[in-house]
Amino acid sequence: MTKAVEVHGLRKTYRVKMPYQKGFGGWFRPKHQEIVALDDITFLINGGERAAYLGPNGAGKTTTIKLLTGILTPDSGEVRVLGMEPSKQRVKLSNSYGVFFGNRRLLWFHVPVIESFKLFRDMYGLSNDRFRSNLDLLCSMLSISDLLHLPPRKMSTGQSARCELAAAIIHMPKVLFLDDPFVGIDIIVKRVMFDFFTRLNEERGTTILLSTHNLTDVEKFSKRVILLNKGRLIYDGEIAPLKQKVTPLKTITVYLETPSYECRLPDGLEEKGRTENSISFNVDSYKMDIASALTFLQKAIGYVNVSIKEPDLEDVVHMIYEGRSIV
Repeated sequence: MTKAVEVHGLRKTYRVKMPYQKGFGGWFRPKHQEIVALDDITFLINGGERAAYLGPNGAGKTTTIKLLTGILTPDSGEVRVLGMEPSKQRVKLSNSYGVFFGNRRLLWFHVPVIESFKLFRDMYGLSNDRFRSNLDLLCSMLSISDLLHLPPRKMSTGQSARCELAAAIIHMPKVLFLDDPFVGIDIIVKRVMFDFFTRLNEERGTTILLSTHNLTDVEKFSKRVILLNKGRLIYDGEIAPLKQKVTPLKTITVYLETPSYECRLPDGLEEKGRTENSISFNVDSYKMDIASALTFLQKAIGYVNVSIKEPDLEDVVHMIYEGRSIV
């Protein structure tokens, strides 16, 4: 299997100037502090895989993407994309990867977007046939055909975002890095872009690393998450085992005409709350499986309907950053 992204022992620090000290000498001898952005980060993403790169602000996500695209040089460790070192082979590698920063703009604000696309055609050395083929595909998948001859200043935020995305991948890269791509766009455009990323991966085999704060969509996009906190990698694996490690609780809600019962609940089953026609129970999967819990509740209460809810990824990640350990 092809190795698309290889990161081993990656470390990156920033040297920042401290506020001037009181006294005459402080103006001429300012002090500096070393900020560790990434500390011993190691992970591997295979070709055709899609993974979510998660962490709070300041965790090191954007720094990692800048290192993977050659914008920054690592202090130590090894970074390879498609077998090449981004900081040393950036020009050669640029035709094979794409990067989309949701808060940065590529298109000329006052110029029709087709002219910006032609500029990127020349930058990437695309033939006219390949450019037209790629553009036709992007127009179809992102619904931007009617926008090609408009400047971004005359577009809505969602229209502009779709065109910006098309500009970032007009060369149809093998590897795509996405840094908060859904910033400032509405739910409809976000869905269009989300479906587009999924199609790129499934139909063209594009390797995608998605960095985002929107955890609701992560579970639909990828089974794998790479979790950072304060510059260190704290988890790399599938979402389901992560949930199980952080919290074994699942919620069963039973619906019935009279929300009451007169039996003692077994160990592992605890009432969470009730409404006029339902009762919710927490199930500790370490002590009782869902099937056993449902069987007990059916015999004890005789519900007419039931729903089962697992903890959301957002809840799990929040617990981790609040101090819950990953066993």
